[in-house]
Amino acid sequence: MYSRNLAIVAVAIVLLMASRAVSADPTFQTLTFLSVPGYSNPTGSATFSGTTVYIATAKGVLAFNTATNSVSAIPVANPTFLTANAVGNVYGVAGDFSIFQIAADTHSLSTVRAFSSTTIPGYLVADAVGNVYGQTGVSSANATLFSLTTSGTFTTYPAAGVYAHPGFIDGQGNVVGVNPAGGSAGVGATFTLNPSTGSVTTVAQFNDTGVGGYYPTTVVADSSGNQYGFANINITNSGNTMVYKLPVGTTVPITQASAVGNFNTIPTGLISDAVGDLFGVTRGGGTSGAGTIFEIPAGSSTVTTLLSFSVAFQNPLYGVQPIGLFSDGSGNLYGVTEGQGQSILGSVFELSGTGFVVSAGTSAPEPASLGLLALGAAVLALGIRRRRQA
Repeated sequence: MYSRNLAIVAVAIVLLMASRAVSADPTFQTLTFLSVPGYSNPTGSATFSGTTVYIATAKGVLAFNTATNSVSAIPVANPTFLTANAVGNVYGVAGDFSIFQIAADTHSLSTVRAFSSTTIPGYLVADAVGNVYGQTGVSSANATLFSLTTSGTFTTYPAAGVYAHPGFIDGQGNVVGVNPAGGSAGVGATFTLNPSTGSVTTVAQFNDTGVGGYYPTTVVADSSGNQYGFANINITNSGNTMVYKLPVGTTVPITQASAVGNFNTIPTGLISDAVGDLFGVTRGGGTSGAGTIFEIPAGSSTVTTLLSFSVAFQNPLYGVQPIGLFSDGSGNLYGVTEGQGQSILGSVFELSGTGFVVSAGTSAPEPASLGLLALGAAVLALGIRRRRQA
């Protein structure tokens, strides 16, 4: 009985240690510099699937395999809005406004559906079987939500507001999204789209009290269903950013952490681990202004800088303007920097030992808030604020 109790205590201690978010000494390493001839710097969109980081450049998509340290190039003009489904296929929007697919096993490229310049698709998310959801009309205020099944069936749904866009797929297969100008106060709302019924439901509304922020631009979730995202701190401040929290089962956002960044540092790439610890990057700021990786522990309002990137090439933390953050099934974090100079065209990095907790029984990466999505939505939110102030 005594030894059994000791074993139970030992397991409890291990579980407690596993839930701690911040390691005493996270380990950073640059895995590769992106220098494929003809491919320019990363353009702001990236995603992660299996062991591969996919990075959008002006000429095409670079696929870096973190297991083999190999890079391959998939030519597609001006790709953006990259996302991956559970089986590893990657989807994105090409410069000709079409949605393309990159096959997980062969990296073969195919066009899924063509769009026009008046129905530009964007903000793509994919479910477990490969159905793609997104928004059309991203260049205008007349946005429409859509789905594109693996068999090619295209369906549109009622818009959840003029700037509404998807964020992630929940455990029931619903599309969860955010509208920076939604709600009765016009300062933001979250919504769900039920693809089976086609119904779009407003879940949470931001309000003029400022609790939970204004003009939310992103939404992610932890394994318990709590939702988080970036929002503006107040209605008149030009871009000072906070993190809001929408506790599961509630409809009123609250403030998780304030003063996360601003339009000079541009926080982005927000992800949540299984216990609600939040991680993200800033494209500027830090000790040399080159960007940071940060953490907000579950239940805390404290923003902890895990590392600051360096503009000095000889520095092991070299990198400029990180644009995304992703987790693998072991809790290692990966991301992309845009790099600087003529010979350094960006990099892929890994940060291990942060204590990122992966959901039990899964080996798939945690959902990621793509850098371009947050950045693009933030620009939309700034435009909304200025229009209201005028």
